[in-house]
Amino acid sequence: RLALSREQIDVAAKLVEEMPPAVAKKPQGRFLQAQLAMARNDATKARELALPLLKVLPNYLPLLRLASGAHQRLGELAEAENLLNQALKLAPEEPGLRRQFAGLQLLRRSPAKTLETLRPLLESGKADAETLLMAGKAQLMQGNFEGADQAFGAAAKLRPDDAKTQAALALSAIARDSATPG
Repeated sequence: RLALSREQIDVAAKLVEEMPPAVAKKPQGRFLQAQLAMARNDATKARELALPLLKVLPNYLPLLRLASGAHQRLGELAEAENLLNQALKLAPEEPGLRRQFAGLQLLRRSPAKTLETLRPLLESGKADAETLLMAGKAQLMQGNFEGADQAFGAAAKLRPDDAKTQAALALSAIARDSATPG
């Protein structure tokens, strides 16, 4: 997922608008338009542009991820999940794709599926802080406070000054303390 500034989005919009009509109608041009729509937080337009492209480019990972993201932003979680399942079949080792799918599973309140999705990344010993934070959230959802503490602690070692990571550690401590009798 790209984090673009307003100026970068404006420059991209100008370039897309200046595309020759013949290019704009090709799948590559439509894909760029869909990406721009997502960057502008117009998930409806992104979905409208992406879905017909999936008939032409059904195995194009960036398109599957974009279409899934549009569905997710629109609250169409089942459709988003179907597209990410298709993408994971094509690229099961892709870490960013696994994180995107795990994030969707967290939204769907499916901690077991979240952990199952993240397992290859966690077992590789190369999990990044974001992966560890997702795993910790899933552990908390399952009531596994020790597992959550371990995941959040490992994330804090990777990003010690990150406010999101510190907040997750604090949340885990609060949850653990409130679950402890006495």
